[in-house]
Amino acid sequence: MKAIKILFSFFGICICFVIAASAQKTIQIQGDERLFIGKSMEYFVDSTQHLGIHDVMNKTFTACQTDILNLGNTPYTVWMRFSVASKKEKELFLEINAPLLSKLEVYQIDSDSLKLLFNGGFLKPFRERPIFSENWLCDMHLEEGITSSIYVKGQSIFPFQVPIVVSSKIKFVEDSQLHDLFWGIYMGVMLFAFIYNFFIYLSVKERSYLYYLLYIIFTVGFYLGLEGFGFQFFWPDAPGFNPLFPILISLGNCAITLFTLRFLRINKDQKVLFYWGWTSNIIFILIAILNVAGVYEMALGLSQLFSLLVCIFYITAAIVSLRRGVTTAKYFLIGWSAFLGLVILFILTLNNVVPSNFYTTHGIFIGHMTEVLLLSF
Repeated sequence: MKAIKILFSFFGICICFVIAASAQKTIQIQGDERLFIGKSMEYFVDSTQHLGIHDVMNKTFTACQTDILNLGNTPYTVWMRFSVASKKEKELFLEINAPLLSKLEVYQIDSDSLKLLFNGGFLKPFRERPIFSENWLCDMHLEEGITSSIYVKGQSIFPFQVPIVVSSKIKFVEDSQLHDLFWGIYMGVMLFAFIYNFFIYLSVKERSYLYYLLYIIFTVGFYLGLEGFGFQFFWPDAPGFNPLFPILISLGNCAITLFTLRFLRINKDQKVLFYWGWTSNIIFILIAILNVAGVYEMALGLSQLFSLLVCIFYITAAIVSLRRGVTTAKYFLIGWSAFLGLVILFILTLNNVVPSNFYTTHGIFIGHMTEVLLLSF
């Protein structure tokens, strides 16, 4: 009886694999390539949150229309699948460049087997990953003449934006060097700005420089967490902090608002701007409390909205101060105008209004570097 059950399970997997493979466009790896496979994959939203790999094989999947799957804020589990084959490269990397996935499972189905390639998420310690990387990496071993079907199960309390890449190992190393170079430049600029302003603060003891130093610390911490570097290098044994790190952007907004009020000489004589700034700080403190309380989705949505509104406050304050004769306000105005545009682009990307690509997902970091350097000058 047991042998019959095993036989039926085997045939069930084979039939489902044939159906899935015929419905999808097979990704053919020709050599040293690195391919975003969004348009070659399908996805299924599991609103029940309980379906396993055998349950979803015969479900109706939706074709992805973009290079990067972006479903915005969704509380549900999402299954993704695609087929891949290669004549030259037998060992490939599957890159899932979404470090904020709270749950992740990856399965590989060949003609006669079902393998679990990965089971984890950012709620598990970093050391449990088979490959130490800020993103998720899985080894895929392909057999000659065999098309493999890959199923990826993911869930996130953050916007569900999941770039999936199939890459030869040589090409992965080449692209990783460029990625690390970008982040090396970013961290170098932030370190320079911090040291520069720190020594000025020691010299003049002006409180606005202290607020600015706190702003740099909090925002850099937030961006490192957003990209997975924070978990990798700063709190690898504290995965419980991963859902909480967005409080850093709330604290960063509080610090830069205090800096703005002092730097642009805004006091109670400018009642609207003065109370606008302090009200914003109270709101961000409440958002941070929501995040600590575990109301992640509401806290994230409010954080995005008020981060956008407070940028408008900074620009308005700079214009008013410039008209009042505060000459340094022009640097503030230029820096925050550029940053505001890129923040809007980033938020629109997170909410699936603008297509995801390198420039829309990294523009906010470029804008941050520009704004920090201009304000330092």
